[in-house]
Amino acid sequence: MNKLTLILLAVLALGSVALGQDPSALAPPKEMAALDWILGKWSGTHSFVEPGGKASKSKAVIVFDKYLGKRFVRGTFSGTISGMKMEGVHLTTFDPQSKSWKGWWFDSFESGVMEVDGTLKNGVLTQISKPIDMPGQGPQTFRSTYSRVDARHLKFRLEVKSGEGWTTMMEGAYTKK
Repeated sequence: MNKLTLILLAVLALGSVALGQDPSALAPPKEMAALDWILGKWSGTHSFVEPGGKASKSKAVIVFDKYLGKRFVRGTFSGTISGMKMEGVHLTTFDPQSKSWKGWWFDSFESGVMEVDGTLKNGVLTQISKPIDMPGQGPQTFRSTYSRVDARHLKFRLEVKSGEGWTTMMEGAYTKK
């Protein structure tokens, strides 16, 4: 058998296993509906505090949509931080095994990925990162919080672990368009 034949057989075998499953097992977790309030285009301003304490304000747009068969909510960020253009993507899903909200953040400032885990309660999505190595700063742990103010307003906060507490690095207020 040649490689193509083996690949086709493997694809067919996997497809037949998936087809034999209960269709509800292939559906996105029902908990994903709890994030529907965040879907849409949001624009606003945020302030960013650099490690030295210097603060800057700028405008940003975040667009949230359902992604990959509605299994994830994808947030795309476009704005500036400290005068530099930044783009980012945040993927979030509910993990039925751990009963928590898993997420991954990618941005144009770093080639790595930040992995987060957290909760969604009363319109507040809070996720804490695994320690991530920051150039010149060593391992850092971050906490991100998206808070629903009302149907048209959203707040965002990014904090860094500082001793036993948290220090705010970025805060934003956004309006749904």
